[in-house]
Parts: sequence; structure tokens; C-alpha cells
Amino acid sequence: MPEKIKDLRWDIRKGYAGYRSVSTPVLTKWIKEGKIKRGEVEVWRSGLSGFRRPEALDELKPYFEIWDKKHLPEKPKEKIRRPKKIRNILVIDDEKDLCSLIAEVLSEKKYTVATANTSRQGISRIKKNKPDLILLDLKLPDVKETEFLSRIRKNYQEISVIMISAYGTEEIKKEAKKLGVSGFVDKPFTPEKLLKEIRKISRK
Repeated sequence: MPEKIKDLRWDIRKGYAGYRSVSTPVLTKWIKEGKIKRGEVEVWRSGLSGFRRPEALDELKPYFEIWDKKHLPEKPKEKIRRPKKIRNILVIDDEKDLCSLIAEVLSEKKYTVATANTSRQGISRIKKNKPDLILLDLKLPDVKETEFLSRIRKNYQEISVIMISAYGTEEIKKEAKKLGVSGFVDKPFTPEKLLKEIRKISRK
């Protein structure tokens, strides 16, 4: 505590009530203990032209900071985001030939691949194979557009999803993005394009 304020005495005003002739050690003690908080009182001492908020005075600010450090919640530490390992991939598309072609391409790159042609088969494969990534066709025969995507994002949030479709309008893509897709690949696509999107997931 600076010597120049140590022996000062303070008037404390709270509304129409007040403590008179409070010593600096007592005042700073009350601030550190939280008995005096920001915005609650005004103080005056010799040398001041009028009553002031104690939190605005340089000589008292450090004592409010002591209270803050003890009682304000710490900011949560930012989680370190590590690249996601993509090993198991589930392809859900009603075009069986396309599923086989994608499975062949991905298998050559050492991915484990399963396929499904309906949403019902897709749910079964999700439960059985626990994929890291789903390549999901927008239009399936037993479900409406993004309805199945919505179910996946609600019940399996840990699984990344890339939409694949020949009907990907800007409106559909915006809706899919809101639902949490990690990417969107327009049909027809090349193996290189598909692999590029998968590598993006691995870097996120």
C-alpha cells in the first residue's frame, strides 16, 4: 500500500447513509473482501474535489482487481483442435453402381468403406460400423431431401457428413450448412474432387 494514502481517512456514501472517517486499511480490506463492490458507493478523501466512485481511483483499483481474481470465473481454456482421423467411411446413395465405384476408390486409399442405399440401411450401418464420415446423397427413396441429414446431425453429432448430390441448389446447400455438413460435392464428380473434400475434414 503506497505510503501517501496509508494514513488517509475516507468518507463513504451509499445513498443517504454513510460510514465516516474510515481508514485506508479498513477501506481496502472491505474492497478485497467484497463488502464494497463496483457501483455501490462513493468515497471522498482529502485532496478530492468531491465524492468519487472508488473503482475509478487509481489508488483503489488494485484492490478491486484482487477481488476479481479470487471470485470472477476463469475463462475456459480454448480446446486444442486436433485433426480428425478419418478411417471408416459410410456411403449412403441409392445408386448402387456409384456406391461400388466410390467404395473402390476409397479402399485404394486405405479407407474402410461400407455402403447403404436407403435411410433405413444407413441407420443400420451407422450403428454397426460407427463411421467417422458419411458421404450422404441428398435424395434417397425413403426420405425427403435434408430430413435424413437432420436426423443424423441430431443423433450422431460426432460423425462428419459430406453431402453428394446432382440437385444441390444454393438454398439446399445453405440449409445443409446450417445443419452442420462438413462439405458438399456436386455430381458428377471426380475421385480427386471427393478425396480433396475428405482431406479437408481431416485437417479441421
